[in-house]
Amino acid sequence: MNEQPSYKALGEETIPPSFALLERIAIALENLKEKPTLSLGFCTPPSSQYIFVGNEPEQGLWYFLGENNSKNYIPEKGLTGTIKSLEIVHREFKNKEQIKLDITIECDRTYVVRTGFGTVFSKELLLALNTLSSEVLALPLTIAVAPGDETVVFARVYDGATKKPIMAEWQSEADFNGIEPRYV
Repeated sequence: MNEQPSYKALGEETIPPSFALLERIAIALENLKEKPTLSLGFCTPPSSQYIFVGNEPEQGLWYFLGENNSKNYIPEKGLTGTIKSLEIVHREFKNKEQIKLDITIECDRTYVVRTGFGTVFSKELLLALNTLSSEVLALPLTIAVAPGDETVVFARVYDGATKKPIMAEWQSEADFNGIEPRYV
């Protein structure tokens, strides 16, 4: 007579060891579904991509710098993500100090949109963001560029989920230095 293998008792059921192992594997695989997976292989380095705002007719409204500082224009007019920070930075360009506004946005990767602090783009952006509560600022927003006259670029801000525009009344005399620190 062949003896039956001994089974481990669980409650009222008895489960063969191979089934218990399969059950543990199934549970482990189910847990993997809940955790983000790390992509292996070639990828874009996890560094920030700087995006510059500038109205260049026939080219585009924003771009990033490629090899040899060549401008790579971005055809899309909007960037949707979560704003992580706003920062005023001082940079020297052509032997002159310039004040810039860096907007860090978390999207498919981290982007830093850089624009002149005194530009129409930065003023419109700051006015629109200033109308939002802290809770809404923590949600995805779409920042869009729109062409103006000559070198002017307008900023448009939209709710990332509803796509509704976030309107702000233009205030040419607004204290933009007083608005910005709220987000840093």
